[in-house]
Amino acid sequence: LQNKYNIYINKIEPRKAYKLINSKLKKRPDNALYNFLMADYYLRVKDSKGLQYLEKSVKCPEGEIYNFDLASVYLQLGKKEEFISSSLNGFSCPSIPFQVKFNKLINSNKNSFINSEDGQKFYTQVFDTLVSQYPDEEQLFSLYSEYSTSLNNIDKSISLYEQLLLSHDISPESWHDFLEAVFDFIACSFYFVVFVV
Repeated sequence: LQNKYNIYINKIEPRKAYKLINSKLKKRPDNALYNFLMADYYLRVKDSKGLQYLEKSVKCPEGEIYNFDLASVYLQLGKKEEFISSSLNGFSCPSIPFQVKFNKLINSNKNSFINSEDGQKFYTQVFDTLVSQYPDEEQLFSLYSEYSTSLNNIDKSISLYEQLLLSHDISPESWHDFLEAVFDFIACSFYFVVFVV
């Protein structure tokens, strides 16, 4: 169904796309995907009903994944509190796979909100939520440590690497060399981003 919808909508045949989704939605109004596709249709034609359908899609069974799409729309509309709430709902949802959340986290650094004070608090909360859910995900700890370093929170950065080392049963005697190498790498990366780019 989604492929057929995409063909219609991308071939500039929005009426066919609408009819396809509307017929399905009449039969199953609590279907998350159908509500999401109807939201997509309305958002493409710049109709405010898009937000209503998107809000409905996240309340449907298995609709948690659409929290990220809803958050994106809220951010575009300047609804900061709703953006934060919807994002946190997505990041804290246990049924959404880690890699999906991690990719959303990486892609979210492209918006300007991350540079504000509220944005930094929000992203710290997201990182803390994910670290508590996935204590063995090295890439998450590494990214959070780099983010903490970018905020000049070196103590937090070191603490994260210590947690990671403890979770992998690496003896404290080996930490010093490992952490020194990690922070040399972070310092070089930071230098490259700030001075070269």
